[in-house]
Amino acid sequence: MNAWQPRPAGDGHDLLAEFNVLAGDEAGRALLQCCASERWAEAVAAGRPYPSFADLLRRSDAAVALLEPADLRAALAGHPRIGERAVTRADNAGAADSAGAADSAGAADSAGAADSAGAADS
Repeated sequence: MNAWQPRPAGDGHDLLAEFNVLAGDEAGRALLQCCASERWAEAVAAGRPYPSFADLLRRSDAAVALLEPADLRAALAGHPRIGERAVTRADNAGAADSAGAADSAGAADSAGAADSAGAADS
């Protein structure tokens, strides 16, 4: 099964029904997209199935109220600062590809410079 991705839904009831039947670890990963606190995600996932979004939000509020300062720091650290764009897995993969290409190009430039320097010494 592919990772759950949030998507628009009419009244949201279908989306909640999908969330309710996710495997525990998959539900936790989906929730971590909303809030980077693992303790919060575990608590909200453990409350499934939710009959309504209101019930889910009540559970979320209760879970937030129990977070320790370290959990709050983790939650805040997992999100971009105001005005910054969130970095996605696709962005990370693209950055890794770009870095690899830059490393290869840099190595080729260095090799070319070394060849030129060797030719100048001759």
